[in-house]
Amino acid sequence: MQIDFTEITTMQDPCFNVLKGDPYQFLLSLTGPTIIDVCGRNTEQTHVIITLINGDEPTGLLAIHRWLTERDLTEKPATNIRIIICSVEAALCSPMLRMAHVYDAIPLTQCFGVEFNHGFFKRAKTIEHAIRSVNPCSVTSLHNTQGFSPAFACASSLNNQAVSIAQSFVETIILSDQMPDRLLTLSFDCPNVAIYLGCSEDPQSSEVAYNGIINLVNSEIVYAANSSANVLLYPKKLVLAPGSHLSFNDTDMGNEGLTLREDIEQFNFRIVKAGQHLGWLDENGLSNITLIDHLNNVCTEQYFSTRFNQFITATNLIIFMASSSKQTSLSQDFLFYVIQN
Repeated sequence: MQIDFTEITTMQDPCFNVLKGDPYQFLLSLTGPTIIDVCGRNTEQTHVIITLINGDEPTGLLAIHRWLTERDLTEKPATNIRIIICSVEAALCSPMLRMAHVYDAIPLTQCFGVEFNHGFFKRAKTIEHAIRSVNPCSVTSLHNTQGFSPAFACASSLNNQAVSIAQSFVETIILSDQMPDRLLTLSFDCPNVAIYLGCSEDPQSSEVAYNGIINLVNSEIVYAANSSANVLLYPKKLVLAPGSHLSFNDTDMGNEGLTLREDIEQFNFRIVKAGQHLGWLDENGLSNITLIDHLNNVCTEQYFSTRFNQFITATNLIIFMASSSKQTSLSQDFLFYVIQN
């Protein structure tokens, strides 16, 4: 597959014929990264919405297509809207919308803010330029989670503006600079928020995305955070230790490394009490895993323990982004995030 890493197509207020009959036909009509500009009532301000950064995160694209095709064309959005559809080539790989990135390529999410200037690093710079060129009033990227999960937002810095943008979609907002999308590390002098909509197979994810887009594009530039926001600070990242092995099962099969429960996703954003059984460990115990805080300190034993060979929690905590399938768009050693309750 020949890829032009600097090419990006622009559409201005596309008509229904260009948008095709459904989002899948529309995706098939694209040849690479695509910008869709929609003119608003206030042409001095632009909300940027980014989707399909990973090719297996389709919910944002589906919701955007629904908004574009169902909106009343006589009613402009409150501001200009710039939509950037990123990883078209990966999304079109067979099976469609199942590949995070093209074969043997680094995920685009890991290419932002890096000095390299080749391949998908160049693609990331092209997308960054497309964002900066409109001097955005907000940047919102739409993601799916690998496993079933309630929707949540994430930002590397929070103020009333960022919380307000996040609340267009969700009420749970996480302050972290450890999330897998490096786009969040870039400063655009405006709110830069990632929305994790939940699993692409969950119908609720599509509703969260569509309703959030409606809220965002119809809002005037007035930032007032609602007191209902549930803000969680600085999650810790749980990873496999180098050389350890990960598996999933509903019983202890004596596997090497760490075996997580097959139903681990049920714990996402639930309060997990101390002593909760999450899986099994081999004879190397907790040395199979490493919990890293936002300052890069290791704090595994403060949060996890063993009961015989069971992997259990040592304190009350909240976990999120746990998945019962091997990660495809995150680093292969990633397990889930932890916040002390």
